Amino acid sequence: MTRGITKASIPLMSIAIGISLLLFHLFQGSQLDFPGHPVKSYPSILGPVRFPEASLLEEPTQLWSKSANDAESAAIVLASTTKDDVTWINSFQNSSKIFVYTADDPDAGLSVPVNRGHEAMVYLTYIIDHYFQLPSVVVFMHAHRFTWHNPVMFGFDSFELVQRLNLDRVRRIKYMNVRCEQDPGCPDWLHLDEEGDSLKHQEQRIIATCWKELFPFDEMPKRLAQPCCGQFAVARDRLQAIPLSRFVYYRDWLLRTELTDYFSGRMFEFSWQYIFTGKGIVCPDERECFCDGFGICFAADALEAYKDLLRQSKEASDELATIYQGPQTSQGAGNEGGLDLARKDHLLAKVNAVKHEMQSMKDVAMSRSKDDV
Repeated sequence: MTRGITKASIPLMSIAIGISLLLFHLFQGSQLDFPGHPVKSYPSILGPVRFPEASLLEEPTQLWSKSANDAESAAIVLASTTKDDVTWINSFQNSSKIFVYTADDPDAGLSVPVNRGHEAMVYLTYIIDHYFQLPSVVVFMHAHRFTWHNPVMFGFDSFELVQRLNLDRVRRIKYMNVRCEQDPGCPDWLHLDEEGDSLKHQEQRIIATCWKELFPFDEMPKRLAQPCCGQFAVARDRLQAIPLSRFVYYRDWLLRTELTDYFSGRMFEFSWQYIFTGKGIVCPDERECFCDGFGICFAADALEAYKDLLRQSKEASDELATIYQGPQTSQGAGNEGGLDLARKDHLLAKVNAVKHEMQSMKDVAMSRSKDDV
């Protein structure tokens, strides 16, 4: 595996930054174009880059889990710390394509210059280190196997998410947030021109202030939105359509900013879709995302029915938690240690029934092809 940049290499890296920025400044009027594709202007930090319009219409090929050649042409980049258990990656047969960066251990095999910006420092470091040897698709993810950031459709399981991810979709549309659920994050999460005193408004002010530092030649969008939470896949040609010097610039900004780890990370979490698509809002249709992205194809109203069952399950689970955490009283008829046994049994039965129905709906959706939708 390639060793990450260490603190000792930062002085040399600073010299390289200066040289690369100077060279790209000399050519800032140049453009990257793609013959045979409709293109649109893309705002650039060192000159305009033009991206082809991604196609959503071409038919997908095999899913990741069904094509060994597909898996060989992709890499997974995990942003971890020494506290994270990453043994789940051993379940993958091709573990050499998994790059685990340990952000808080400078002596790890793969690390980063400074542990700042949450996963952004890891993602940028991988791109910089591998820019000229990128696989056809790179999947950027957090290190934990089970997290609410993952789709509930997969039991919040990173392993199932990666196993089902359709790499061909990523190659076609170029950038894909691997969380299909739009809440939280969509349809228009941040309003950069809005005033207020909440934490969200504080984030909006910080991002609006820092926008010109990261994107000095770009007009700031009024809205930023994409599904939560900093996990996505990008095609090689999209990554390499962006000059290497710009990724170096982004990471140098992280190294220099006085923002906290939290807010510097949030700056990138809300900006990845803009960096890779030139659009402030990227909120794909959920049904299309699950079907084309993961091979789970719900009929017209079935996904909303599934989500309604999910809400019922959550409400029942929340009430169960309240019952278990309530005040303890003396045992009485129908009441054990303060617990309402009849209500508890009713809620447990409801949760189990709803989960069974949800799984049945998912099984049906997994058996459908895209043509059946």
